[in-house]
Amino acid sequence: RSVEFADDIIEGTMIISDVEGNIVDVRELGGFEAGEYSFNWDGVNVLGTQSEAGIYAITIEAYNRSEELVKVTPLYTGTVQGVSYKDGETMLDIDGIMVPFANIRNITNNGES
Repeated sequence: RSVEFADDIIEGTMIISDVEGNIVDVRELGGFEAGEYSFNWDGVNVLGTQSEAGIYAITIEAYNRSEELVKVTPLYTGTVQGVSYKDGETMLDIDGIMVPFANIRNITNNGES
């Protein structure tokens, strides 16, 4: 997955959890300038063994030089499956994730902007 840091960070932690909320792995992140970054998890858990296939959540906590929590925005890439209108807001179904249209940054057609 890709994320965007709203501010420069001096340190961060990537926490991987299973569907039951159990922490499977923790990775320390170094410093990054504000901007977009991609992080991948190799499936190796805190015990050093390969985790079973399944659904896992990645949470990132990041701090700036003032030791304040930095906003980390998840960025998704996928195929639009549908469009709906809910509570006065246009929503796009992107591979099963409902995303407000206001949060869309780029739409491509077959890989072209």
